[in-house]
Amino acid sequence: MFSRPWCFNEGAPSNYLQLVYDGVMSSSLQSNLEPLLIAVDAALQPGSVAVVRGQETVDIQTAPPDVHTDAWLLPAIDECLSAAGRKLAEIDGFAVTTGPGTFTGIRVGLATCLGLAAPRRLPVAGVLTLEALAAMGCADGSAWVAPCIDARRGQVYGALYHLEPGCMLPLEAAIEPTVADPDFFAEAVARLTPTPLLIGSGTRYFGAGKMRSEDTVENTVEVPDGFAIGTMSEPLAASTGRLVARGWTLEGPSGCHPPEPVYIRQADVRPARNPLLSGA
Repeated sequence: MFSRPWCFNEGAPSNYLQLVYDGVMSSSLQSNLEPLLIAVDAALQPGSVAVVRGQETVDIQTAPPDVHTDAWLLPAIDECLSAAGRKLAEIDGFAVTTGPGTFTGIRVGLATCLGLAAPRRLPVAGVLTLEALAAMGCADGSAWVAPCIDARRGQVYGALYHLEPGCMLPLEAAIEPTVADPDFFAEAVARLTPTPLLIGSGTRYFGAGKMRSEDTVENTVEVPDGFAIGTMSEPLAASTGRLVARGWTLEGPSGCHPPEPVYIRQADVRPARNPLLSGA
């Protein structure tokens, strides 16, 4: 985690993860701790972009179904700025989800924010998707929040946080972000609290009494009666931006993660098949 802005070094290679701290700070931040941020979530589907001023979501755009994030993201940022009546030159920094989520979406979101931030050396603050989901659940007053994301293969990315309204980064996890079978995750959560709020796309694997998510799978994991299953009240980019803005200081973002991918599960990488070597 870091407590100061990160940006490109002028002499650094083009690799977008070659980052260094630079003390340059926009004039608006020197007098205003309600930063104007572009917040991006491309790690989850559908992707979303928001322009956030402090705790106010000025405008938000959500990707249409079946649209590739890399083709949608930059035009969506332009449209979001236009709808908010703002220009890119007015932005104080970027907030971006770093994962877990779709591997391609994570990389696209990070590369886009870092590329836009580089010319003005603006800070790029990383937020875990699970943290942004937890903050969304915390806004409803829930103390124990268990964000969970559908990780495919019948598993979930999940974590458990004990939060208060107005929570700030870094969030302290009772269960660190992990990937697990839904029943194992539910058992781990139940050992720590009888009354958590489950929130996120991973809730499709769980059922609590008559409570089910809209796209529940056929064989759900039945959780104890004290569990609650919540719904996302807004696209994740809005929660991501407000979470970063809440901890903003004169030096920039505080308590955030570096703008680097957080996959949790390793990608399936298979060597290319060479028929000359395989004898085919």
